Amino acid sequence: GGNGGGRKDPSPLGDVHELNLSSGRWRCVQTTSPGVDETPPPRFAHVAVVSSCGTEMLVHGGAGVNGALNENGRVWRLNLQTWEWR
Repeated sequence: GGNGGGRKDPSPLGDVHELNLSSGRWRCVQTTSPGVDETPPPRFAHVAVVSSCGTEMLVHGGAGVNGALNENGRVWRLNLQTWEWR
């Protein structure tokens, strides 16, 4: 996600990438969700952290296409083994 790391198009992205620490290579991963509209909308300037056990990533806040996202404090959770959002 993010705003593209210096791209000329400043629109927010909704993608997820995984870094292989052995090879130093990134890959774009396909995420899923249990239902329609259950994935975070594209954003930038958000906060993301990985759980201490390394199985989940939490995403909160940020700005979307038209500015700040109003999600009433929602935290998105991505399972890093199944790539499913909750």
